[in-house]
Amino acid sequence: MSFALRDYQSNLVAQIREAWQSGLNSVLACLPTGGGKTEVAIEVILAEASPSNRALVLVERTTLCHQWVTRIQRHAPGSTVGILQGDNTIRLSSPIRVATAQTIRSPGMPEDVGPSIIDES
Repeated sequence: MSFALRDYQSNLVAQIREAWQSGLNSVLACLPTGGGKTEVAIEVILAEASPSNRALVLVERTTLCHQWVTRIQRHAPGSTVGILQGDNTIRLSSPIRVATAQTIRSPGMPEDVGPSIIDES
């Protein structure tokens, strides 16, 4: 990984993992503006995503979709990130996928989704 989390971000990642290990499926993680929520989410995604446990990042706008892909690839060069976004849908078999809410609204959530991040949706 090409970035280091701050202590409070690492603590939040640990709390998310503890919550999952205790059996909670839904975890709400909060940090203030500029606190590094995206970095925390990327750390969780990169650690958890695999071909059998695909991660999904759900965003509201196309612009955010492409920003997430860029950020993930910056932090994990060489990683393959799929996009579910209307006619721009590509790499559906990727362990990490970023989708717009509008695109998955009709067919619903893909069946093979593990950890999910909802960003500004």
